[in-house]
Amino acid sequence: MLFGRRVVVLSVCICIFSSPVRGSDVSLVVASINRQLLAGQVERIDVLRVSDDFFTLIRISPGDFERYPHKRHTLHLAEQDAAKFAVVLERLKLTQLMDPPDLRWEVVFLDASGNRLHSIFLDKAYWYGKGRKGYIDGDMFSFGSSLIKWLEKRVQD
Repeated sequence: MLFGRRVVVLSVCICIFSSPVRGSDVSLVVASINRQLLAGQVERIDVLRVSDDFFTLIRISPGDFERYPHKRHTLHLAEQDAAKFAVVLERLKLTQLMDPPDLRWEVVFLDASGNRLHSIFLDKAYWYGKGRKGYIDGDMFSFGSSLIKWLEKRVQD
């Protein structure tokens, strides 16, 4: 019986610690992006957009995103814009997500040398809205609507 309890305790520990994102990690992801935004380390943001009308038989994932037809928009952030964008990211209300979304937006944060600092992927339009599920630096989340609203004001298809 003692062996059975150890197996259960070990199983619970593995589940907890192998979870893709824990509560403290959620805030660390956004804090890292905001720190670089406010320090002026993000020179530009590339926004890649696959049309919501583009039909696929499978979900578009982060690894496959650039293989699909997309439009690229480049946003250069002034200091004031970076501060406003940091507020937008703080309002995302991130929660863990278990089911992978069908992606249509990629937001890439680049430094002055063109090196990728962070990336955010957002899903396509559904009945509940668009841009509400996706990935930040490889971890799946559901989002509030602040980021998609900010992007739609700045990126015209």
